[in-house]
Amino acid sequence: MQARDERDMNRTVAPLVPADDAIEIDTSELNAQQVFDKVITLVDIAISQGKLPKRS
Repeated sequence: MQARDERDMNRTVAPLVPADDAIEIDTSELNAQQVFDKVITLVDIAISQGKLPKRS
C-alpha cells in the first residue's frame, strides 16, 4: 500500500495530493474504534461550523 501511495503521489500526470481543506488523521497508534470516534468528532465539528449539512 505504501509503495502504491508513493507511486501515485509522484506520478507525472495527476499526482495524488490531499485536497486543500483535507484533514489528515494519523491512525498508526489508534485502533478502529478510536479512528471512528475521531472521524465522528471531526464531522460533528464541521457540522457545527456549517461546513457540512446536519445529519438526519
